Amino acid sequence: MLEKIVNKPLKLVKTYDNCPSGEPKLTVVFIHGIADDSSQFIKPIEYLEGTTSLKNVRFVRFDLLGAGKSSKSDRLNFGFLEQLTALKNSIEALK
Repeated sequence: MLEKIVNKPLKLVKTYDNCPSGEPKLTVVFIHGIADDSSQFIKPIEYLEGTTSLKNVRFVRFDLLGAGKSSKSDRLNFGFLEQLTALKNSIEALK
């Protein structure tokens, strides 16, 4: 697996993590498509955070490997397994 090659766990770069009330009861994770990055969620998250009924919801967005602010490499091919592993590691780190 790729993690063994680079000797560290694969993780995505978290580009946003906020709960309007500061006391989350639920976390919603936004993941973009392959040909995009997490910036596509800026306006939707701004709208959702302004919704009174969602004030206790934590909104988190990540950039997938090879996109936005996450790791990029000409030598490494980030396939489905690597993306899934990085997503799993990143969500686990959120607690």
